[in-house]
Amino acid sequence: MAAGVTPPERAARITSLLDTLGLAREPLPYAVDDVLEHLGRDKKHSGGRLRWVLPSADGVEIRPDIPDELVADAAGSMLAAGSAT
Repeated sequence: MAAGVTPPERAARITSLLDTLGLAREPLPYAVDDVLEHLGRDKKHSGGRLRWVLPSADGVEIRPDIPDELVADAAGSMLAAGSAT
């Protein structure tokens, strides 16, 4: 939703599905710097930027223009504060 692609009702549906499956309930025990470093080696990397596959109203949208700050904020929101590597 922060990238302006995923409508609130779709985000709520995804959240509900994750809850039903018992996924994404606890913060992950990784340091944000480690996660961001690994993202830099992801296979969707092209031209120095990651291509993000984001849920949209009609399916997905592939975007290479997601700001690094937004990625860091999103990753940090899923990680336990002060996690060790």
